[in-house]
Amino acid sequence: MIKHILISLIAMAAAVAPAMAGIDDLPVTTVGGRSYHYYDVEPKQTIYSICRDLGISKAQLLEANPEVAEKGVKAYQRLLFPVAGSTPDIHVVGERETIYGIASRYGLTPSQLDAWNPGIRDGIRKGDRLIVSDPSANGGAVSEVATSAPQQSSGAAPVEYVVKDKETFYSIAHSHGISVGDLEAANPEVTLLRPGMKLVIPAAGSAASAPAATPSNVVTLPTPSRPEMPTMQPSNPPVAVEAPAEVAEASAVNIAVVLPFMLNDSERNRRADLITEFYKGFLLAVDSLRHSDKPIHIQTYDTEGDAATLRSIMARPELAEAQVIIAPDNAAHLESLAAYGADHGIDVLNLFVVADGSYVRTPHLYQATIPHDAMYSSAIEAMTRHFAEGYKPVILSATEGSADKQPFVDQLTSALRRAGIDYATIDYNGILGLDDLASLDRDGRYAFIPTSSRQADLNRVLPALIELKGAMSGYDPVRLYGYPEWTTFRGETLTNMHTVNTYVYSRFFTSPEDPWAKRVEDAYERWYGQPMAAAVPRQGLLGFDTGMFLIPALAKEGSIADAPVYHGVQNAFRFIRPAGVSGQVNDDLYFVNFRPSGLTDRISL
Repeated sequence: MIKHILISLIAMAAAVAPAMAGIDDLPVTTVGGRSYHYYDVEPKQTIYSICRDLGISKAQLLEANPEVAEKGVKAYQRLLFPVAGSTPDIHVVGERETIYGIASRYGLTPSQLDAWNPGIRDGIRKGDRLIVSDPSANGGAVSEVATSAPQQSSGAAPVEYVVKDKETFYSIAHSHGISVGDLEAANPEVTLLRPGMKLVIPAAGSAASAPAATPSNVVTLPTPSRPEMPTMQPSNPPVAVEAPAEVAEASAVNIAVVLPFMLNDSERNRRADLITEFYKGFLLAVDSLRHSDKPIHIQTYDTEGDAATLRSIMARPELAEAQVIIAPDNAAHLESLAAYGADHGIDVLNLFVVADGSYVRTPHLYQATIPHDAMYSSAIEAMTRHFAEGYKPVILSATEGSADKQPFVDQLTSALRRAGIDYATIDYNGILGLDDLASLDRDGRYAFIPTSSRQADLNRVLPALIELKGAMSGYDPVRLYGYPEWTTFRGETLTNMHTVNTYVYSRFFTSPEDPWAKRVEDAYERWYGQPMAAAVPRQGLLGFDTGMFLIPALAKEGSIADAPVYHGVQNAFRFIRPAGVSGQVNDDLYFVNFRPSGLTDRISL
């Protein structure tokens, strides 16, 4: 109620306040050969104050400056308003330019660029000429963009074509004057191109492949027309699925994404940016899984972080058609959606509320992050198995510094006593020295477990362990066991972790050298014109893995309940229903092994 009152007051103030200047009174500049009135945003100004000062509506401001809808306004930002009668701008595509990058350069959304240039729906190439301003503003009709003329297929009959090295569906289709959809339709059995493969090239104009329409309820986010995307195969190859359908079908994959994108905020925060990155990664998975007879229907909603908005979303009848709802990072909102899912028989996937235990009592709720206690139990069980192979556990307890993992160590030592495994505790002062390890047999094999996860404390023990390893006989005499925080360490710390054969338990992991991860990251940057944020975990990779897990599971099983185990680029999904629990929980956990060879293994526990 308070929010609504405030909005009403602002609207009233805007209505009575005199405009400082109209659009036509603003100075004029030229951008790309077209004339614009311009306005430079002053510090502390908002969308509403600018509209009030210029005597325009918010819709008029956003129509002329669509990027403001996503990013808001910032001090000294220049807003542009087309001068009536100016002609549409033309942009000539340069080397390595993307649809998203070009749209961003001109303050457009990719969907606007697509609407003004229908010929780009299968991609762009160097030399193409794109309309980058609204042609209808000058009384002109939207027309096909003039592009560099591709080679046309001669004759009305299909022809055979032999694939050359490094060619793609897009490059072949574009060179023959057809769409990627036409080429795929003519070669339905082909999912991965290889040199020497023969393709059927249909006659130009013999088929039409228009992109699927976007449902009116779907949030419009900055996603470009489909570029070429590398074929990606996870450890359990997914069932491929077709691009989004206009209307949900009984045989379709139907997923609802209900997240706080905060699109109406004038200043977006990091949380909203990471949520958007998750969604962008999710769309990469949708594109990767497009080759099948089952369409994917994605409903996307912005909760705006508001309970009333969420209630209005849940009142929409099409939400009840979803097979899975991806829930937001708010415990109260998750609870509301979990109840909705239980009432409607819809699976609700909780990816973001890590400590939530609602799955215990709520049917159809899937907790995607292994709970803290279960994580400890799984890690301790795996460590105990390793120790039983002939490694004596040694607890390293510092008299100074942090002991933030003492609760874990206490559970570990209790488990060791129950299993009848002998262990030792070494207390040291400040920095571990070789003298502190004098009691250890140089012919033995030892597994060291510090009580701290801090990098500074780890660096105080690693040199002594490396020195001890050099003084010992036998193969692989020293191992170090540690904590999820260690997966973020780099430089000398990481090098030393490899030297002593370190094992770290973690809910997720991806190596910068992993070729699959690199391909996803490259595709993300190619689509969106910027890399993923340097966060742990990477939200774009989480979104990609979520899509690669969900879509095949829903296409084949219809729900998450019987989905096979998925090990992805960064995250794994292995849902189980423990005894006495109504929902399900992901119990997958990794050992990340930093091996002396310099390689890094990811071992599912």
